Amino acid sequence: MNTPKVGKWSLVILLVMTLSIIGTVSAMEIVIPKIFEDVTVLHHFAEYIGWLKANGIASGYSDGTYRPDQPITRGEMAKMLKNTASTVVAAGVSVKRNASDHPYIDAWFNNVNGVAPTIGGSNGLYDINLGFAVDGKFLMCTVNTYHGDTRDAVCSVNQFTGNRVYVRIFDISKGGLAPGEFWLLVYGNDIQP
Repeated sequence: MNTPKVGKWSLVILLVMTLSIIGTVSAMEIVIPKIFEDVTVLHHFAEYIGWLKANGIASGYSDGTYRPDQPITRGEMAKMLKNTASTVVAAGVSVKRNASDHPYIDAWFNNVNGVAPTIGGSNGLYDINLGFAVDGKFLMCTVNTYHGDTRDAVCSVNQFTGNRVYVRIFDISKGGLAPGEFWLLVYGNDIQP
């Protein structure tokens, strides 16, 4: 059987090539993307921390770190809750009624485009134009139950077309629609400017 002979120079060339490959590989730096200086995309909570950062809820510390394993202070939680409210709650309307039971907007905010809402309707059926499309958004209403005549009332909210929302106040003890005062909130961070 003929075995190929490996010369001394062939071994030297093989050794030099192997060392150069090993040297090149060891000199390579693997770069792992970072969300914060101390949070890489491999962190077990990276998806959530990244979402908080992308939505302006958490900005981390001035040194560029997030410190994910450090306890959170009450002050930091307060800031995150405030940032959450301005990011997630798109708009709100407080509806009251005058002596003639006509509705009027007592207070409002609109984090989408700043347009003031308008209201129409009466006797438990209200039509609110928010000034922006609310299709597919989460709508919630809450009756102000501190009024004796709406203590047993509940409200429901329906979005029909574009900017218009209908709120119904139903008084359980009276068995039908009744005038009421309420808050309407619209949730959705994807409609922020």
